[in-house]
Amino acid sequence: MFESHNYAVADGINYEYIYIKTKDNSHPTLLFLHGFPSSFYCWRHQIEYFSKQGYGCLAPNLMGYGKTYSPLDANEYKTKTMVQHLITLLDHLNVNKVIVLGHD
Repeated sequence: MFESHNYAVADGINYEYIYIKTKDNSHPTLLFLHGFPSSFYCWRHQIEYFSKQGYGCLAPNLMGYGKTYSPLDANEYKTKTMVQHLITLLDHLNVNKVIVLGHD
């Protein structure tokens, strides 16, 4: 399995993620979003394959999963909020070209 990292996208809001940089700038980063209930672990085979092809791979555990922030208030689990968290994480990693992949 790949090494996971943590980053605070806002005060007290931590995201756990796997990140492998692109081998060169000719490939974008693939952003793998897991479904509910699941985790970034479900993408391990795709991350292994595409990273060997030179793609960057980013797979966060979304809110409520793994070591990512798990609010008790269900009202905090809003799509707009989670999208902003992901944008903050992408900015932190200096990822500019991204293709989003997801499943549920």
